[in-house]
Amino acid sequence: FWVGVMNGKPKEYENIHEKMDFRDVKDNFFNAARYGMSSQFVWDGKNIPSHDLIMDAFLPMAYSGLDKVGVSKKDAEYYLSIIEKRINSHNGSEWMSKIYRKLLQTKKPFEAAQMLTSSIYKNQQQDDPISIWSLPNEIAPVLNFDQITVRHKVNRDIFTVDSHDSLELVLNIMQWKNIHHVPVIDKDKKLIGLLTWRDIEAHLSDKEKIISSVKSIMIPEKEVITVTLDKSLKHAKELMEKHDIHGIPVIKNKKLVGIITSNDINE
Repeated sequence: FWVGVMNGKPKEYENIHEKMDFRDVKDNFFNAARYGMSSQFVWDGKNIPSHDLIMDAFLPMAYSGLDKVGVSKKDAEYYLSIIEKRINSHNGSEWMSKIYRKLLQTKKPFEAAQMLTSSIYKNQQQDDPISIWSLPNEIAPVLNFDQITVRHKVNRDIFTVDSHDSLELVLNIMQWKNIHHVPVIDKDKKLIGLLTWRDIEAHLSDKEKIISSVKSIMIPEKEVITVTLDKSLKHAKELMEKHDIHGIPVIKNKKLVGIITSNDINE
């Protein structure tokens, strides 16, 4: 494409450094990096959408330039039409972004990334250019329940507290955010306890207890049921059923990395 553009550019663009201000070139570069095909570029003294610039300016130059260096019209048409189709539909990054964002509406990041990768592989096996890849309404799960691990379903963006935090404050935050399990960690993110709504609920009528610290009613670390990222989802479910609990902290090297709940398992 760019070989064609460089060889097919009109004479007025021979000394492009004299025609364009360096600041405009710099802005064009950063806009392309930040916004991709949504960019607006400064070209020939005007602001032009990237689609129009490529279709109306660069592609004609590319066709002309490839013809000048002896590339057959058939080959030029084959390769440049791929670019044209991507402009009119989507390129690789746009396709992946759309699919990944859609998956994140119902899936955790790790599972979404795995399903995206699987979908890319399946499309590649068809040997079709990415410009004609469809944007499916649904993507089938990659694994069955027995193959899914805690890593696929773990919640990493969680609310945690210090053992010395006010129990009353934590209670209000749990009600506000509608959460039922709050891990207690130290300054090194090591899990030192767990606070559950069940624990707090038993003390709601005790005014003295409510104004005390989290440490006074939290489940101490040695009694907290935990699980690691590599354990199966089935194992996590069995732990919950066995101990009659609905949330389990997830740890790695004794540090908290997230939490998995019964809602995650039943998604």
